[in-house]
Amino acid sequence: MRGRIADFLYINPRRQRITVDLDADFRKTYDKVKDGDVEITVKPYRDKRSREANNYMWALLDMLAVATRIDKKEIYFDHLRRVGGNMETYCAIPAAADRMCALWREQGTTGWGWPYDRYDSKIDGCVNLRLYYGSSTFDTATMARMIDHLVQDCQACGLETKTQEEIDSIMEEYDHGKRKADC
Repeated sequence: MRGRIADFLYINPRRQRITVDLDADFRKTYDKVKDGDVEITVKPYRDKRSREANNYMWALLDMLAVATRIDKKEIYFDHLRRVGGNMETYCAIPAAADRMCALWREQGTTGWGWPYDRYDSKIDGCVNLRLYYGSSTFDTATMARMIDHLVQDCQACGLETKTQEEIDSIMEEYDHGKRKADC
């Protein structure tokens, strides 16, 4: 949910109060949580990747798959691993790692799950996991990096891509933090 901190009051080192203006109707959630403790996470807001950028990413993946005769899923997973800022690393006992990998394979909207890498840990009785998020979680900056990688690969294969100006236009589908009405 998007919002803006409107006020901050320092009471003492263990107690402060913030007031947040929200860009959504919070009444139903408030009714559910008002009488108990809640977990709060505050981080800078980033626009989600646009539908147009997502469609272009899939078009580029399809062009690469046809040109290289490499499975589109394989190309997609390879680019998810290369995009940067898109991974969590965990160390776990093998049984927990197995369960985490099974859950990770169920994520996403493609039916392919999300990719992960499993490798030995220096800690006895543990394995390490690199868990990569799918593009459905990308913000505009991460999607721009993904598209840049795909465009470079397409151009290396002699495939025609949109001009940089056209790509910038896709990535700038947001106007001052709000989606344009035609999206």
